[in-house]
Amino acid sequence: MEKKRWDKKKKKIFIISLSALILVLIGGITFFSLKDGNSQNTLNPVGNKTEEDRIFSKDDITKATLLTQQFIDILSQYDGKPGYLSKEIDQTSNEINEKVNQQLKLFYNTNYSISSIPTIAFNSMTSDNNTLRLNRNLFVIGMAEEVYYKTINVHELIIPVTYTFENGNQFVHKIHFVKINNGELKVIKGFIVEGRDIKKLNNEATMDSLNQQKYINEAKEIGIQ
Repeated sequence: MEKKRWDKKKKKIFIISLSALILVLIGGITFFSLKDGNSQNTLNPVGNKTEEDRIFSKDDITKATLLTQQFIDILSQYDGKPGYLSKEIDQTSNEINEKVNQQLKLFYNTNYSISSIPTIAFNSMTSDNNTLRLNRNLFVIGMAEEVYYKTINVHELIIPVTYTFENGNQFVHKIHFVKINNGELKVIKGFIVEGRDIKKLNNEATMDSLNQQKYINEAKEIGIQ
């Protein structure tokens, strides 16, 4: 009888130990997945702010990275289509803008900031034989970085995107996300997206001290944090 109780006790201890080991392993896997999955957020201040002053959470970064991937997925549907010098390029540009706006509601469009993909942007993504190079497998999304612009008191979350062409040349650009006043994430400019340049707005406000309030007011009217 004592032996049976002892066996049951040993079995219980074994199950508890095994469960604890599994939890430790899962925790380690989760940590490394976050580390390698662009979920890190480093505040790069253009002004004086500390890490605690970040406005983009880990959830925001994860969502922005996912939106970037979904944006790339839409672009990749046009890989191999006629390129910048073709008659079809205007139609292609319009279709992509429409899909991004309807499916992702990604671009930030207000009276003060209009984001879109202009036709000329496809010049850099057109091959020598005048076809679009938008192969999904050749895109790499980099690590997110939060930037704070002190003068106009605005933050951006910047995600780099690299495209490697078949000849080894790389096209490196950045997608600029902002958080609007209701908390939504929107793309304001970057990687073939034309829109309001927040860094330029901050530089203008910093250099033009006599009219600084005008730029600060514009940033407020845009409605971003």
